[in-house]
Parts: sequence; structure tokens; C-alpha cells
Amino acid sequence: MNQLSLYFFGEPRHLAATRVFRKALYALLLYRILVGLRHFDDLFGVNSLIYTKHISLSGVKDLVYLLNIYELPWLRLSFLIAGGIICLAGIFNRQSFVTNVLLALVIYNIHSYLYSALTAGDYLLNMMVFFNCFLYTKPRKNIVLNELSTAAHNASLLALKIQVCLAYVLAAYYKLGDNSWLHGEAVFRSFQADVYSSHLLHLIPHGVAVCMNYAVIAYQGLFAGLVWIKPLKKWILWLGVAQHLFIAFGMGLMSFGFTMIISYLLFPDFTKKD
Repeated sequence: MNQLSLYFFGEPRHLAATRVFRKALYALLLYRILVGLRHFDDLFGVNSLIYTKHISLSGVKDLVYLLNIYELPWLRLSFLIAGGIICLAGIFNRQSFVTNVLLALVIYNIHSYLYSALTAGDYLLNMMVFFNCFLYTKPRKNIVLNELSTAAHNASLLALKIQVCLAYVLAAYYKLGDNSWLHGEAVFRSFQADVYSSHLLHLIPHGVAVCMNYAVIAYQGLFAGLVWIKPLKKWILWLGVAQHLFIAFGMGLMSFGFTMIISYLLFPDFTKKD
């Protein structure tokens, strides 16, 4: 019990890594917002290509569906601009609990509107944005508030790590229930899809793609166990970075690839002892 209490109420854990994680998170969100602005007509305009459903759950729940409730392009533009400003301020260490909550509401509204175009990485990003609200910012004069802030930070950090592990475990679980993955064909088929990958991937031999197929399943299934073992953690994380850089630049899934890489910053650190 003392160890548990010390873990949550002792000191804010991994503050240096948290600062790097936050900057990376703000930078990724800013990039996505700039992409949204560049393709505003296609994504948020009157004749957008995105199908969205008019939805209202009433009460506080509607705060994350404002863009669905009010079909106003200028409101969507306002949300994008506001989110961009908050992210830019965060990159320069100008953030607080209030600004992070506002950023979460902006991102949730955008994701609710773009629901039909989201990927698995976007759901993990939602969790990052939520728990980012509770990560430690600065010491408080009130001792009780400072202890609560420390506990919230440590709990959020742990919750984010568990979320990443669950994402990998579930990904491996569902792959094991898919015949194309079980037979080693899923990765090869992805490499052959013109709209889904670089043409250079077409040159990868079938046998190599099959090995990569099973390596992905093994990595995802074992990640949740191996990432907690200190002698192995660095190598597991760097292997994941290589994998997701390949996904980002080879298969064109930039946002998904970098979302996963950013999540590794929660497991400090790559080069030295924790």
C-alpha cells in the first residue's frame, strides 16, 4: 500500500519525457489541423466528401458534437483555427489545464464530424488528448492541490501506457482471427494496393512480406509484456519506431504512424536508464 501511495503521490514521474510528449502531441495535432485547413472544402465545406450525421445527445454530451449539430462551415473553420492557436501556444510551453480541455473539445468535435474517415490511430489520439489535460504543468502553492495534481499526472501517465499496450494486444487478437493474417498474406496484399502503398513496396518478394506479416503479429502480441522489461524496452521501442516510420512513409499513413511513435515517448526512455 505504501508503494502504491508513493507511486501516485510521491513525485510527478518522467517530467522531461512528458514535456517532449506534449510538444510532439501538439505538433502532430497542428499538422493535422493544417491539413484540414488545406483541404477545408473537401472535408468541412458545404459540399464536403465526408458523410456526417446530424446528432444530438442533449446536455453536456452535445459539447463534442457541436459541428454535427450546427451545420455551419464558418463554425468548423473557427474550431480549426482555435485548435491551431492552442497547439502553437503549447509547443512554446504556453499551456494550462483550461487550454488543454479546450483543445480536447476542439479535437473531439473535429473527430466526431470526421467519424467516417477516422483510423485506429485517431482513437488512441483521442485518449492522448484527454489524459494530456491531467499531466503535470507546474507546482501549485496549495499543498493539497499540488498532491492531487501529482496523483492525476502519475495516474494519467500510467493510463496512457496501459492504453498503448491494450491497443497492441487487441490489434494482435483481431489479426489472429483474420484468415489473411493467419495465412501470411495480409502484408503482401497491402503492398500490392496502388492506393494504399508506395510503388516501391511492389518489389518486396512474397516470402519477405510473409515474414513481415508474422513479425507484426508477434510484435503486437508481445509488446505489452516486453516493454516493461528494462533491458529489452529500448530495443522494443526502437523496433516499433522503425515499423511505424515504414508505415508512415512507405504506406502513406503519416498520421497513424506518428501517433504510434509519439506514444512511445510515454515509456522513457530510449537511450539511458529510467
